[in-house]
Amino acid sequence: MALHATIRPPVRILLMLSQVPAKLQRALTKHSYLVACAGGTVALVIASIISLYTDAGLGFYQVVPVFRDLNPLEGVNNTTPAGLGFGLQIANADVPSNSLSVNWWPIGCNQRNQLPAPQWLVDSPSAAQALTDLGCNTTPESYEIWVDLSPYWSWNATANVIRKPGEKGRIIISGIDTFNTSHQFSTVNPVETWSQRRQFSLSAWYPFDSYSAATFLEAFDSTNRTALPIYFAHIYGGATGFDVSVTVEPVTTVRSASAVLVTFSIRRGTAVRLFAIALNITNYVLTIGMVCIAVGVGMGRRMPDSVLILPLTNILALPQLRAAMPDAPDFGVFLDISCYEVNLLAVVFAAMFIMTKITTERWLAFTPKLDSQ
Repeated sequence: MALHATIRPPVRILLMLSQVPAKLQRALTKHSYLVACAGGTVALVIASIISLYTDAGLGFYQVVPVFRDLNPLEGVNNTTPAGLGFGLQIANADVPSNSLSVNWWPIGCNQRNQLPAPQWLVDSPSAAQALTDLGCNTTPESYEIWVDLSPYWSWNATANVIRKPGEKGRIIISGIDTFNTSHQFSTVNPVETWSQRRQFSLSAWYPFDSYSAATFLEAFDSTNRTALPIYFAHIYGGATGFDVSVTVEPVTTVRSASAVLVTFSIRRGTAVRLFAIALNITNYVLTIGMVCIAVGVGMGRRMPDSVLILPLTNILALPQLRAAMPDAPDFGVFLDISCYEVNLLAVVFAAMFIMTKITTERWLAFTPKLDSQ
C-alpha cells in the first residue's frame, strides 16, 4: 500500500504532462486569432529591439565617460608645454543650407598655475581619468581662439572663474566657457564621379549621401601672445539622424606652429537610411500590387467596382511616402530616378488601364440592354 502511494503521484504528473500538447493544440485552434495577434505583437517588439540595437548597440542605456576613447595628437603628453584640448559636440547639421554648427568646450592642459579642476571633473573622477593621464584636467588660463585664421573667441580666467562660497580652492565654470562655430560643407574635390558631374549635388545619393567640413583652430596666450599647443579635439556628442566623425591634423600657419585642421565627416544615421529604404520598398509593394491587379484585369479576371478606388489611393499615397523621408531632398536624386519616378508612372498607367478596361466592360454589358429597349 505504501509502495502504491509512492508511485502514484509521479505517474499522475506524467499523465498530466502527456495531455499538455493536445490541450495546447485545442487551445491554439480555438483561440487562433488571439494567438496570431500575440505573435504579431511579439514580432513587432523584437523588430523594435533589433532596430534600436543596430543604431545604438546593446549599451545604449549605459552611462559612459565623456572622454572615453580620447585620442590626443601624436607627440603630446603630460610633459608638453601648457596648452588646450577641445571637447566638441555637433549642435546641428543642416543639409538644405549646407551648414554644420559645433559647440566647443576648451580644457586646460599642463597649465602653468595649475588652477583647480572644474566641478564636473571633481564630481566624476571616471570621466576625468583620460584627461588626467594627459595632464588636461585643469581650468584654462586666459587665452584667445582663432577660427579659420581670424580672431573668434577669448577666455578671461580672472573674470570668468567663479569660486564657490565656503570652499577654498574649489572652482566651477559658468555656462560661458563654451563657444559655437558654424561651417559650410566642403564641395571642392580634386576628382569626381560621372554621377557627381551629372547631378551637381551633394545629396544625389540620398540616403547614402555624405558631407565634409573643415576648420582651422589656433590658440594664443592672452598675456604674451605666444601660440599654445592643442592637445586634442574629441567629439562626445552628435546630431540626431547623422553619424559624425572627426579627424585632427597638426598644421602650421603664419602665426602658429601648433595649429590644427579639424575635419568633420557627416553621413546619414543607420535609422534614417533604413527608414528611407523602407519607404521606397513600400512604394515598390504598392506599385507591384497595382500592376498585378492590372494584369489580372487584362487577362479577363472580373474585379469588383471597388478596385477603381485603388488607383486614386496609390497615386496620392506615393507622393506622401516620398515627402515622409527624413530631410527629403529636392526631386531628382538617384533614388527618385530609379524608384519613385518609375513607380509613379507604373501606377498611373496601371490605373488608366484598369479604369479603361472596367469601364469598357461595363459599357459593353449595358449596351445590349439599351438596344433591347
